[in-house]
Amino acid sequence: MIHSVDFLECFDRRVYRYLWDGDVILHEWDYTEADRPNTIVTETGEVTLDRPEPVENLITWVYDSDSYVPTAKIVGDRHYSIISDYIGRPVQAYDDNGNIVWQADYDIYGNVRNLHGSRQFIPFRQLGQYEDEETGLYYNRFRYYDPKIGNYISQDPIRLAGNNPTLYGYVGDCNVWFDIFGLKCSNNPTGKMKEIKKQILPDQVIETFKDGKNIKLS
Repeated sequence: MIHSVDFLECFDRRVYRYLWDGDVILHEWDYTEADRPNTIVTETGEVTLDRPEPVENLITWVYDSDSYVPTAKIVGDRHYSIISDYIGRPVQAYDDNGNIVWQADYDIYGNVRNLHGSRQFIPFRQLGQYEDEETGLYYNRFRYYDPKIGNYISQDPIRLAGNNPTLYGYVGDCNVWFDIFGLKCSNNPTGKMKEIKKQILPDQVIETFKDGKNIKLS
């Protein structure tokens, strides 16, 4: 399912747009608020825009088949290959000519270390996480993760069903395990994700946020 998210930066008055394909970000782009097209309604009732939306800096992300591991970044006619480690964390990026343009490794909490290149050139961190440049937190689908303390900043929405009694904890060993949705840890980049998605239904998650009830994983 394709869905979009819009965000207006109040300080520099820029519009940031994100287009998601299910649980992965597919496109992202931004432009000044002054360039934002206006919505108009024609005499026939058709809803349209008064001018094309600026997409000159559109970024497209490509992922490994049936997984959340990023493999490429496309910006206009420029293509970058992304190399990830055994647990799905990006560690290098190369341009069309084979030149390394980004490189990093991580500490035990997922903090970026030994960075080469722009930090936000590759915003993905531990598998399933996307770094928020302003806060330094990692967006982890249902929660935000703080790499400074190695914990989430809110309780697990499925409570003890996430198999973590602390409710705020990430995983026991981030060298082996990861938590793609901010709900439950896994050590299988494909199989476990599919199982969790089948077990946790959207309406159950909504109800969890509303009344704090646990989701039964059966």
